[in-house]
Amino acid sequence: MSYNYTFNNSLIGNNQPRTERNRVFDNDKGVLSTVVLPDDILFYAPFQEAAGTLPAGMIVYEKTTPVGGVHIPYTNYWSTTGSGGEMISSPGTHPLGNATTYDPYAAGSGGGLRAPAQLNDAIFGIPNAGLTSGYFAMEYFFYIGTNANVPGGYPRVLEYGGNDPGDGMSLEFGNSDTRVGVYTYDATARSGTTTNLSTNSWNHIKYITNLNTGFTRTFVNGSSLYTGTRTGWQSWLPTEVLSPSRSNGYQGGISELIIRYNEPNASTISGGTYSVPTQGVL
Repeated sequence: MSYNYTFNNSLIGNNQPRTERNRVFDNDKGVLSTVVLPDDILFYAPFQEAAGTLPAGMIVYEKTTPVGGVHIPYTNYWSTTGSGGEMISSPGTHPLGNATTYDPYAAGSGGGLRAPAQLNDAIFGIPNAGLTSGYFAMEYFFYIGTNANVPGGYPRVLEYGGNDPGDGMSLEFGNSDTRVGVYTYDATARSGTTTNLSTNSWNHIKYITNLNTGFTRTFVNGSSLYTGTRTGWQSWLPTEVLSPSRSNGYQGGISELIIRYNEPNASTISGGTYSVPTQGVL
């Protein structure tokens, strides 16, 4: 399935957007730019900017409210940790044909991104957002470079929610290898499993949680890797924000990061049937 999207005005080429408080405007008269994305998408970070683009220039799309609302494009969205990383030419062949990707290690040292606090409070703090039923999901593509786990110390490809223990989910490497651990957290426990993935390869991960029951399933490259039951999802207030490459020196790529609420076929996906996307959102 493909999706159409529209801007109030082009953000490409010489017609650069004006920014104010991180929101992208389509002209100097203060008309706010909006984008038409599938309604189930709460947050989308394509990571498709030109090679060399720093985090301040990366556009993300955030929905104003989980149910209803519109998608607003933002720049200057991410704060950085360490070197911060930058956009690079896509290593290998990207599964969706993207020409570039975000590499947290592009500067030759560990780095990462952190989303602002409003990502927790207004959109994805479950009780604040009024999400007490339905399905909450997150997915993205990631590339494992030859030296993906450069310093050891369990670098995280991406984390959302709290640290261990806490509330949330993460994908992280083993201490000194390319075993990838897929984990979910609740207030008292960490649950998950590990799998061996090849270096110099693109992969895909999908988390989905039933907010009614706490049942959580994760897929790696379309195969169900872990199932478990989370407690306390309806009162979940994350203690950490969304963090691509939270710590240490993950070297590789992250792209097409999407957070969804009640996506089509969510119950089927939660039941164990899922196919890796073959087309991007935009």
